[in-house]
Amino acid sequence: ISRCGMIYMEPSELGWEPVLSSYLATLQPQFSEEQLETIRVVFEWLLPPCLKMTSRELVLFVPLTMMHLARQAMTLFKYITAPLIAEKAMQFKEWVAPT
Repeated sequence: ISRCGMIYMEPSELGWEPVLSSYLATLQPQFSEEQLETIRVVFEWLLPPCLKMTSRELVLFVPLTMMHLARQAMTLFKYITAPLIAEKAMQFKEWVAPT
């Protein structure tokens, strides 16, 4: 604890869950609450076994924390879903202003 009352924590002590919460907040305008909850459930279901397997079975050339690996999984999810989001936006624009 610092003199001004700040509590310092190692990022590895926080885990990946706060990163997920932060990531889901960035998805807010693109997904409904129900969809965000489904995404949260899927990440909470799949990410722990994936991270455990990564730490036990793989040799990483660059040392990474579980938080960084989780963030990379979220980035991968973002790029996988980008075409779907773009398609949804295009359909909305066509519906609003048909040609």
